[in-house]
Amino acid sequence: MKSSTKCTSLRLNPIVLAITCAFSSAFAQAQNTSSASSLPLVTVTAEGGTEYTSPTTSSATKLATPLRELPVSVHVVTEELIKDLAIVKPSELVSLVPSVQQVVGYGGVGSQWFIMRGMNNNSINYRNGYRSEDKYAPRDMANVERVDFVMGPSSAIYGNAPPAGAVNTITKTPFFGSAHNASLSLGSWASVRATGDFNWSSGDLAFRLNVAADKANSFIEYEQPQNTLVAPSFLYRIDSGTEIMYAMEYYKTRVDGFSNGLPMAVGVFDLDKGATTSKPWAQFNNENQSHRVEFKKKLNDDWAFRQGLYSERTKQEFRGVSPAFNGYDSTSLSSYPLIYNAGPKNDHDTDVSQTELNGSIDLFGQKHKVLLGYEYSKSRFTYSNYSQHYNSDGEGYVWLSDHDFNQL
Repeated sequence: MKSSTKCTSLRLNPIVLAITCAFSSAFAQAQNTSSASSLPLVTVTAEGGTEYTSPTTSSATKLATPLRELPVSVHVVTEELIKDLAIVKPSELVSLVPSVQQVVGYGGVGSQWFIMRGMNNNSINYRNGYRSEDKYAPRDMANVERVDFVMGPSSAIYGNAPPAGAVNTITKTPFFGSAHNASLSLGSWASVRATGDFNWSSGDLAFRLNVAADKANSFIEYEQPQNTLVAPSFLYRIDSGTEIMYAMEYYKTRVDGFSNGLPMAVGVFDLDKGATTSKPWAQFNNENQSHRVEFKKKLNDDWAFRQGLYSERTKQEFRGVSPAFNGYDSTSLSSYPLIYNAGPKNDHDTDVSQTELNGSIDLFGQKHKVLLGYEYSKSRFTYSNYSQHYNSDGEGYVWLSDHDFNQL
């Protein structure tokens, strides 16, 4: 028997061998260099941007509490965000808060009525923690410091509140120091808006004044809105632990060419976006005036007393021409009769009194915050309105009974 052994030889290509040697040499040189010297330390610093957050809120518990410690959902729209986005009315807040939509007021005039988590908040809002039922009433944001959206049934902290949630608007108040700010903005449709925020202090007295005024045309024919805000406030420090504050707001809105819009009728989307059935004499007027007095007394290091009074008066009236929205179904817009609408009285009055004692106690080795209080609130809503068939031939108006209206 023969045995044989098979040998295999490996022959390297000169080019491959040269590359391998070069790579090994470079690698060894890099190792020697890194061990001999190190790169200098580089430090990068930068200023942080604006943070649109607030660390605490009192809207959910009526006590200043860090947001991260709250077991409820609260969305805070801060003063910085309001300023940077140039928000001028509450209806513009809905784009900043999830699960919140606006309920439009008369003729699309911005109101404080919201849909929260799919439920109606029934136009019940809060201003500085006081109940405010100014239904359909527009407001200006020039004197607003922040707006807190307390989502869901947690709004029960305010008593008779809808399960949708609560919206609490906190306005600007005086402080000890001096700061002044004024702005002027111009925009499309010949819009002009001027605002001012002025704060002075002398000794134990501080005064703050917020003002705003704007006027514009609109893409809707005849429509010309204009608004005016005057909001003075005073703070007097009686002693190191006692102070009293008074704040007043006066806001006036007027919309010439007031329109209730167009119905979802056949052919309405073929019209120009500025189409309207309104007339130059149509008008919406709103006047809102509120007064707030707060007395605070620090009893000791742990306990404090507060007495607050709030009074609000809103007066509205409107008149205009609009299609009879319930007159026809699935018909062309030209078939809708015109109706003269008027609300000569649409008033809201609210009076609130709050008495509170808050402090902290030590119990079972833990420190607890305690709030005791009593609130009295009274609201009244009075209104009158009527509708007439509008005679486009200029022969005046013809009264319609309910039966006649249903037959149109």
